[in-house]
Amino acid sequence: MAYVARETPKTTLRLDRRPGAKFADIKAAAARSLDSRRGRIVLFSTKTGRVYTLDNRGNQPGIWVRRDTDD
Repeated sequence: MAYVARETPKTTLRLDRRPGAKFADIKAAAARSLDSRRGRIVLFSTKTGRVYTLDNRGNQPGIWVRRDTDD
């Protein structure tokens, strides 16, 4: 499981990975912390350098998209 804390400013979340937590657990904790209708988040992995976004607006709300590729 991941620990989620709201930081100053209110638009910032800090997610701390607990030992044994899977990346899917981190993404689920981040998604639960957002406004379900208009929340957005960018998630950076310090271990791999990958970048993921989740936007609850638009055609595919709630879908994680990897953004660090050059596609």
